[in-house]
Amino acid sequence: MKESPRFIGDFFFRVLYKNLKYPKKSFMIFHGNTISRALLYPMEKLFEDYIAYLFRKYTNGYTIKTQEKKYYILNQKANIEDKEYSINRFLLKPDMVINNGIAIIDTKWKLIEASNFNNKDKNISEADIYQMHAYGRKYSSAIGQSCKLVMLYPMWPKFTSKLPQFTYGDNITLDIIPFNLLTDPQSEVNKVVQLLA
Repeated sequence: MKESPRFIGDFFFRVLYKNLKYPKKSFMIFHGNTISRALLYPMEKLFEDYIAYLFRKYTNGYTIKTQEKKYYILNQKANIEDKEYSINRFLLKPDMVINNGIAIIDTKWKLIEASNFNNKDKNISEADIYQMHAYGRKYSSAIGQSCKLVMLYPMWPKFTSKLPQFTYGDNITLDIIPFNLLTDPQSEVNKVVQLLA
């Protein structure tokens, strides 16, 4: 049976909502002789797929590619004497590429605290910042103009508004934005799209 996109969107929303509203609750039985089955969802993948679904649904005039496998971070010579860099190393796979690279959107299923950059457990990962830098440099070079970078995190009480914009230099900017899963999804997508204009 083929599921409709509406069902998939509703399902993703319900699973994501449950995890935001009740982050430390589960439906497991820990005591007794009852055998239960459990479904485990990779929340980061559900979040990524749900956001991509919403962007495809609500952004007219934009091309959205997910997990694009087009560029590599490095190219290597096959031999020291070679003039050509013929071997590709370390494939880049951004969550979403907008209009062939004018913008890269990466989703992160992590609750960050906007006011506390010193708490490593509740903050943006340094590896994620390097990852976005690699995307920005490679796509800007490939398309011949600076691309805009966006990281989307779930909104929660300790992260309710967009952080001040960051830059990697060379007009490559990074916006870190909370995405509210509990409100109108079209308005949330429109907030991000306004940054891309």
